[in-house]
Amino acid sequence: MVAGDDAIALWNELSEKDKEAVRDFAEKGVPSVEKFVQADLSQSTLQKNISVLSEDQRLAVLINLIQVGYNETTNTPISTLATGYSATKTYTATNVFGGTLYTLTHKIAWNSDGSWVVSPALRERLLPTNTIGWSYEGATADDQRGGVGYNFYESNVVGNFKLTVVYDVQNIYPRIFLKGWANGTFDHSVSG
Repeated sequence: MVAGDDAIALWNELSEKDKEAVRDFAEKGVPSVEKFVQADLSQSTLQKNISVLSEDQRLAVLINLIQVGYNETTNTPISTLATGYSATKTYTATNVFGGTLYTLTHKIAWNSDGSWVVSPALRERLLPTNTIGWSYEGATADDQRGGVGYNFYESNVVGNFKLTVVYDVQNIYPRIFLKGWANGTFDHSVSG
């Protein structure tokens, strides 16, 4: 199994010429990946279909599914009422073509009087989405601090996504940390 950070680090070390060569090879697997996605195959059926491909085809399909990067998007705090705020952060895993493999979205909401959080703060992980081969294995951390009586509310979530294609290939643990302050500002960090 390839550790998530290892694949991302290896990809980042490649020259642009080498990355283009990888993409050219991976292009051979695109028709199979598209066919598997359209068929909406179960994990076991996907594994059976991939296992009968030629070695080059299997490798090309696998390269299409390995995470080599991620993007993050932020919805800045919005005031739902005069004293109600929310912030959302999304982690989007990407492959060698920049295509989406899976997403993890985390949202917090808090009400304040401008100095203190005055009603229970809410947090939610929006349902993760993923493409073939990837599965969401659940959260490995889901911690909150602050809230009513504090001047902040923070929530830290670490998810676990696993790529299994014939065998376990990659495990990734994306982390989204959000912290909202009573004045409506917020801090965040994302890592993969």
